Amino acid sequence: MTQCNAGHFYDETKFSACPYCPAIGAAPVGKTVPAPPGGGAMPFTVPPAGATAPPVGATGPDSNKTVPMRPMDAPLPSVPSAPLGPAGGQKTVVAYPSFNAPAEAPAPVSPVVGWLVCTEGPSRGRDYRLHVAKNFVGREKTMDVCVEGDPEVSRERHAEVIFEPQTKTFWLKPGDSSGLVYLNGTIQFSPVQMNARDVITLGKSKLMLVTLVGADFDWN
Repeated sequence: MTQCNAGHFYDETKFSACPYCPAIGAAPVGKTVPAPPGGGAMPFTVPPAGATAPPVGATGPDSNKTVPMRPMDAPLPSVPSAPLGPAGGQKTVVAYPSFNAPAEAPAPVSPVVGWLVCTEGPSRGRDYRLHVAKNFVGREKTMDVCVEGDPEVSRERHAEVIFEPQTKTFWLKPGDSSGLVYLNGTIQFSPVQMNARDVITLGKSKLMLVTLVGADFDWN
């Protein structure tokens, strides 16, 4: 194989000159030449059929030289395409979602049995869902009833509001913290049954009980 000044490789036993470099008069390959007068197309030689294309990315001492442009309407030389196949080839695989995959089961929901509504304090107007069994009241976000903005409310378990499903009753129990708990203005030291519209006082916050489950309604 022989490499021309433009960096193309060709078989010198078949071609006397590089078949990929256009012959433009006596202009040497790799030089810029003026366009023909009158705006005519520049002469261009198409390599004969069967010629092997130079490898992509071929380099050489003169590979960065400027070469004449071919006419826009001139056909491109035939370049054999590389065979596709599993050996050495890289394929793009498109993954499609499976519509037969089983749907995820929805997370279980604990039915609401009532609410605490803040009627006084930094969280005035906010409501809190109550569920079956114990509802812990505190300032921490992990509490079931998170009373934010009131520094006098303990972070965790200032109080507990309990719904007992068998008797469908609500109970208030002081928590494990040092904070005091009042029901309708009376301090509480042990569990006490609550009724609708009763008001719990913790720090500067007052929480009114609004019931849903009771004698006239049950989720069961």
